[in-house]
Parts: sequence; structure tokens; C-alpha cells
Amino acid sequence: MNRATIAGVLEEDPVLSNAPTGEPTVAMRVAVPGMGRNEPGSIQIRQYGERATATAQELREGSGVMVTGRLSHMTLSTGTMKDQHYEVVGRVDELPVSTDGDPSIVSNQVAFTGRLTHDPELRESPSGTAICRMRVAVDGMGATGRDAPGFINVTEFGKQGEASARRLSKGWLVAVEGRLDHQVWDTDGRARETHGIVGRVEHLAPPRAAGDRDRTLGSEQEQAQAVDPREPGAATRTPGVPAAVSAQALTSVGVEEDIPF
Repeated sequence: MNRATIAGVLEEDPVLSNAPTGEPTVAMRVAVPGMGRNEPGSIQIRQYGERATATAQELREGSGVMVTGRLSHMTLSTGTMKDQHYEVVGRVDELPVSTDGDPSIVSNQVAFTGRLTHDPELRESPSGTAICRMRVAVDGMGATGRDAPGFINVTEFGKQGEASARRLSKGWLVAVEGRLDHQVWDTDGRARETHGIVGRVEHLAPPRAAGDRDRTLGSEQEQAQAVDPREPGAATRTPGVPAAVSAQALTSVGVEEDIPF
């Protein structure tokens, strides 16, 4: 399972292109209330097929949209910097907006199942709130296709986080329900971003035998050239990433060490 539903306002005009197969695809950036820490966050969205052409013709910067689909993950690298890039791929429907430019519906919901790639990490906030951080491998979240695994950070707070830290370990099968959280920061003058999930983690099943578990989890180091093959210029550009970023080469990397989750 890998589902995502978000509603927001376009930050830019949609960009229409054709995949190598000839299938139309449209990409756009959406500002979503409640996705940022102190202000609306944003995420790239993408639609394929015949509806992509109509979406590109009908929508403009400032249009309200509802997006229903799945999360997609890929890894971008420039030199020694490695960024985790996420987008929502699915159906895009127009929404009315208020006179203040806000969407008529507010939605930021994500649900998926996957297995932990590492043991949970438990910390405590300055106010004493427990913070449990996990990384989850999710089938169908990878950018190379619907069956490819992707990886995402999950944060669970309070007593539920404490319970997850006590019980869970690498390889546990979990179900996650929550919201996308958008973080931005600066490294040596370069603006960077990533997304994670804040929500509730349900403990479904313990790890399998070691060999089966490792094969199931896969490895982020094995996700080389993680780009959707349907994309235009798939070998050289990154789908759904602004031009300033899309020139970056894709490389196989491990877990990003300096993501502030």
C-alpha cells in the first residue's frame, strides 16, 4: 500500500512534456497548508497520460488542486551532497480557491506499509517529548517503477513513539498513517529540501529470517539511476525537479546523514 492525497495551490505553471514512450506527462509544484514547520510547505506533483495535456492547458500558477496518487522517491547527488527527492504521482483535479488564494479543501494525508531499514532511534525534545525516528522501505515508492522500493523517514511522537522504539527493530513490517512534512535548510550556501512523514506507526509483523529480510528490504545503494524510465531524457535529467536541480546526476547512495529529521 502506498497512498497520498494532498490539496493546495500551484506555485508555478504546469510543465508539459512527453516521455520516451510518447506518453504525455505534466509536472508542477504545489504549496500545501500544514506541510511546513511554520508556513505552508510544498512538493512536486506529476500526472501521466491523456489527462496530463488537459491539466497543463487548464491550470495556472495560483490554481487550487487536489492530488490523489502515490509517493515517489529518488536520490539526487551533486558532488558530496545527497538529497532525497519526493513527489506525488497521480490524478490532479482542480479546486476552487478563496479570495485570499487558499484552496477550498485542505488535505495532507499519506498511508503506506513497509519494513524498517534500521532500528528506531529515540530522542527527547527540550520539553521532554519523546521523538522516535525510523526509516521505512516501501514497495512501489521507487522512481524506477511501481514495484521498485523507495525509502522515507518517519517520525512518531510521545507515548506511541516510545512504544515503537521499545518494540520495533530492523525488518519489522509497519503501517504508517500521517502527513507529509517539508523541511528546507542551507548547506554551504546551497538551499536544500526533503520530505518525511509525521504520524502514527502500527506494528504489523516482526522481522523474517535474516536472509529473507535483507532481500525484502533491498538496499539504497542498489537504487542506481533512480529515475522513471518514462521520463523525457531519463538518462540525463530528473523528472519533476526544477531546472536548477534537474541537471544534477543521479547516483546510488545510502541514507542521507544530514537531513534534519
